[in-house]
Formats: sequence, structure tokens, C-alpha cells
Amino acid sequence: MRCRRWVPVAALMSISTAAGAQTADDPASVSLPEVRIESESARGPAQGMVATRSATATRTDTPIVDTPQSISVITRERMDVMNSWNLSSALRYTPGVNFEQYGDDARGEYFQIRGFQGDIFLDGMRLPAFNGFNSARLEPWGMERIEVLRGSASALYGQTNIGGIVNATSRIPQPGMSNVLATQVGSYNRMQVMGDVGGSLTDDDSLMWRFTGLWRDSDTSIDDVTNDRIYAAPSFRWRPNEMVDLTVLGSYLHDEAGSSAQFLPRAGTIDYSPYGRIPISRNTGEPNYDRFTRDQFTAGYLLSVRPAENWLIRSSFRYMYYHIDYRSIYPYTQTGNTAGRIAYRGEPITSAATLDNNIEYRAMTGPIEHTLLGGVDYRWQLMQNRAGSAVGPSINLFNPVYGAYVPLPAITTSTNQTQQQLGTYVQDQMRWDRVYFTLTGRYDWSWQDTRNTFTEAVTSLNDSAFTGRVGLLYSFESGVSPYISYSTSFLPTAGTDFYGANFEPTTGTQWEVGVKYQPPGSRSFASVALFDLTQQNVLTTDPQHTNYSTQTGEVRNQGVEVEANVALTDDWRVIAAYTYQEPEVTSSNTGTQGNRPVVTPNHQISAWTDYTFHFAEGIALMIGGGVRYQGNTLANNVDGAIAVTPSYTLYDAMASVTWQNWRLAVNGTNIGNTRYLDSCSGAVGSATGSCGYGAGRTVYATLAYTW
Repeated sequence: MRCRRWVPVAALMSISTAAGAQTADDPASVSLPEVRIESESARGPAQGMVATRSATATRTDTPIVDTPQSISVITRERMDVMNSWNLSSALRYTPGVNFEQYGDDARGEYFQIRGFQGDIFLDGMRLPAFNGFNSARLEPWGMERIEVLRGSASALYGQTNIGGIVNATSRIPQPGMSNVLATQVGSYNRMQVMGDVGGSLTDDDSLMWRFTGLWRDSDTSIDDVTNDRIYAAPSFRWRPNEMVDLTVLGSYLHDEAGSSAQFLPRAGTIDYSPYGRIPISRNTGEPNYDRFTRDQFTAGYLLSVRPAENWLIRSSFRYMYYHIDYRSIYPYTQTGNTAGRIAYRGEPITSAATLDNNIEYRAMTGPIEHTLLGGVDYRWQLMQNRAGSAVGPSINLFNPVYGAYVPLPAITTSTNQTQQQLGTYVQDQMRWDRVYFTLTGRYDWSWQDTRNTFTEAVTSLNDSAFTGRVGLLYSFESGVSPYISYSTSFLPTAGTDFYGANFEPTTGTQWEVGVKYQPPGSRSFASVALFDLTQQNVLTTDPQHTNYSTQTGEVRNQGVEVEANVALTDDWRVIAAYTYQEPEVTSSNTGTQGNRPVVTPNHQISAWTDYTFHFAEGIALMIGGGVRYQGNTLANNVDGAIAVTPSYTLYDAMASVTWQNWRLAVNGTNIGNTRYLDSCSGAVGSATGSCGYGAGRTVYATLAYTW
């Protein structure tokens, strides 16, 4: 082990030992201090593994069982029990979500929701639009909860993909919060230190503070690829009275990593090769050339004001800046045992600001109770893209020799793209006895200007659209809530057709019918949803002008999702999820019509269970485990060239011991060390296919001290 790895650990353990020594002679020190827990709110912490309220689907504090759309909540406890070290691992046991398409990739999140690319939000505000590796990252250690809203979210959030969104909630100061310090070691030489501390600066909790931080030094499953991180997130909360609640928060994230996506050929991974099989740990790049660094800053506020009992005013703002320095040399073609490589250089800079203001009013009109919401939001984003590539030296994939000289490519792409979105939305959540009716509407204006800094040429794209949602739900006394909803979406599409006309926005519609069940007073929750999504105005090749595109493409996805988060007893919990979907390209000019879209499985099944044993003197033992299955996906869906990436099944396990203020946990993922491919592209026999291995067996041990 490198000596520098142990410095933060020694500091952590000395702090923890000192904390314990201060109360060693006090008999009361065997118990945690009294914690004051306020009733659960949609934007605050949830007790246990099951949340009962959410604001993602409605922007209001609404019980999940009364929300006419599918939503899953991953609580803080669930992230801790399963050791969620990134967004992908946090959502592994969630239906409808297909993460880790490039393995445990430190560059960004590549995922689908209901067969379509998803969007990521933080505290109800969208992160900069996904653009491959050039994207912002969330650190799960800094999150209170992570939520997945499946289906269109445009009626409240504007331009989004039809599949759904992920919305994370930041950890902010809470009355009576506990503090925790932890250290983690394990596979790939991982050394990690985490802390989450805070408290009140006044006797009445009117001014509180919190600091959440993480330091990691780690390798990855790929030789000579690291995954180091520094994360710091301070916040202050001011509640001078019952009317005003203001939180000022920020974060800094620094990544020193590389690309675990090695873009391997099909021959030697999924297909036979006379030279053997390429190992999972194979690095197809050059350690002296490859690198990936990210510096990311955020600053903003969350404000709520209650001027009267039935009125609530909210305002949220965030500014984000991140800079990425990415160099990678990767295979693009294969001849025998040798791969030709492309040397890439990317140095993008992104700035973004988001502001959302809304007013909520609760009223009665006869027997009908209304929760009225009206708001305006604005989003601005500047993406400065600087990139270049060139043909690099080749490499023997089966017996690589590193150290080849790789000239730094010149910058050949230099654009400044400004995106703006202004939207206004209204919503009425009506309740009559046990009938809930939700009506949501929004109108958006979007502007996009892209300037080529070499030629000074500017292309512009201006769009506007109305999107809406209507939902009907009935809540039985037994806790059963059947519902039906319809929603629409839109997403601007850059580019022009053969005639120079700008493309229209990509639009979508979704029907969803489902049943939710939460027994009164129970911490269990289950749901079943049938969905039918159709995306229109999809780009496809213009048959008369094959170098151009036309918007006659269409993709449809129908399926069913089942989710259960059940407390069988006070000590025995079960989480289960199943997704069956039939995605289909329903219109295309490229020979894919009638086929399944690539990298989209028909079946996904997962189940997790854990049980806690209680012993004398406050000692508890928890054991748990899970299984995850993903069906096969298509690597190429063009007729005559269809290739399949095989299905796989993975097993996870954990065990933890809690004694007084201490907790020792061991988590293992893919404990069977199954060799599998997360994704593959290219036709059978193709010399340019791109495949990526999933990570092998991974085991981490975590020691935490809470007070």
C-alpha cells in the first residue's frame, strides 16, 4: 500500500478514538445521543429503506402512494447498506433503469430509463444537458435521497427525454442530525475516507451548519486506470421563524481518473478469436498519455417562505462550473491481433445557471381540495467545446507493449454553444374524498446558438412547445391506489435537413396505468405499472439525400414494471424489481424498422434481502444479499447484421456488525466474479465493434463511527 493512503485514515481513527475516550467513563456513552426526528418531508431524510413522500413528480410535498406516476426513492439508509459509491450502484435494484452501459465508468453516467436516455436533476434543477463524457457528476455520499421518475417529466421541467429523470436531494443541515466519520478499504487498492458532520449554532436551531466530504485514492478493474476523488460540500441553514427557511449550499468535486471503457473489439471478447480471449483488465490505451480530470463547482440556495397558512413560496438557484481535461487513445479497427487506434483530446468547459420560482396555494371549492402550483424557471448553459483527434500508433490487444509515443492532437473542433430555456408551468392537484385528479401544463421557449470560433459562423435553433400531464387516482382505505395518467414531452433537436430547415423538437407521448399499495402505518410499498411510450420526430436517413437526415423516425416502448420494498418483520426486509419491455423502432429509413433499439434489454430482474440479528449489549449483525439479471441486448439492429450481447446474472452480498457507536460492514458485488459484457456495438464479424466488460468481483470494507 502506498504510504500516503494511510494519512487520512490515521487522522480519522485518532478523531474517532478521541471522541470515544472523552466519554469512556460515562455509562451513558453506550447509547447514541437523543435524535429529534421531524416528520418526513418530500425534500428531507426518510427513515429506513422506504420513503413515503416525494416532490419530484409534482414539485409539491405529496405522498408517493397518491402520485399518479411511477417513482422510486433510494433513501440514505439504502445507499449506506448497499455501499452505493456512484449513481449507477445506487440504482441497481430499481425497475426500468439500465445503468453501467460502459461498466463502472469514472467519466460520466450512461444510462436509460424505459429504453430512452435519462436526464439528471439535483434539488429539482436540471444538471447541464448530457453530452457524453462532458457531463456533471453526482457524489452519492453527499445525497440525502435519489429518486427516479419514470416517464415524461416535461410538463413540470421542460425539455427532457421521454423515458424519465433522476432527481437527487442534497444533504443539508437537519435538526438533531447525527455525525459520522468512516473509512473504507478494498478491491483495486481502494482507500477512502468519508465524513458528514454538522449541528446547530444556536439553541433554537435557527442557524445550522453541515459539512459533507470524501477523499478517495483508488485503482479500477482496468490496469493503470485510477478513480481518485475529492469531494467537499458545505451548507448553512437559517430558520429565523416558522415562515422562512433558507439554505445556502455549495460543493467542490475533483476527479483524477481515466476511462474504464476500453472500446474492445468483438473478436476476443464476445466472438471467437484464434489469439485467445482479451482479459477484463486489459488497457487498450497508453498509461503515459491517457488521463481524465474534472474540476466541478456548485453554489446556490434553497428558499421557502410561508407568508400564510395556505401559501408557500419557493425559490431555488444554482450556478455550476466544470472543466474537463481528457486524453484517450482507443481502438477503432482490428486486423488479426492488432488494433488501430485513435488518439483523442478533449478540453471542454461548461457553465450553467438555473433559477426556479413557484407559488403553492391550498384551497377548497365545495367538497374539492386543491393544491395549486404556478411557477417560472429559467436555465442558461454555456458549453465551450475544444477537441481534436488523430490516428495513433497501433497495439497488440493480446500481448500489448506500452510506451509508444502519442503526439497530442491539434484542436480541430472549437465551438461555443449557448442554450437557454424559459418555462412557465401550472398545476392543480385536486382531491374529492378518495379521488385524486392531477392536471399539469407547461409552455417552454428555448434558444440555442452555436458559434464556430475558427470561422465565426453561427447557427441558431429556436423552439417553443406546450407539454402537459393528466392523472387520475383512487385511494382505497386498504392502501391500494389504482391510477391512470397521460403525459407529453419535447426535446429540441439540433441540425438542419437537406433544404437547410431546422429540425423540429423530438416529441413524445406516454400512457401509464398502474396500482400502488402501501398498507396504512406500514413502511412497506409495492407498485405495478403498465406503460406505452412513443417518441416522434426521430432523426433517420433521408432516402433521397443519404448524407442528410429527416424526421420521419419513430420509436415505441411498451412494458410492465413491478417494484416491492417490503418489511416482512422489523428485522427482515426485501426489495424486488422486474421490468419487461418491448422497445421497437416503428419507423426508420436505415433498415432497423421493426427491430429492437440497441443496448436495450427486454428483461431485467433484481431482488435483495437483508436480516438483522440482535445480541446482548447493543450488538447487531446484519447479513444481506441480492441477485441481478439483465437480458440480452442488441449490438447492431440493422437487418442482415444483427448481433446480440448475451444476458448475465450477478450476485451481491453484505454483512455488518454494529456495536454502540461503531459499524463495520463488508460489501461485495459480482461475488461470483462473472465475466460479462455491459454492452457491445457492431455487426457480427465486424472489425470495428466496441465492447465493454463489466467489473469483476469487488469487495469493500467500511468502518464508521457515529455520534
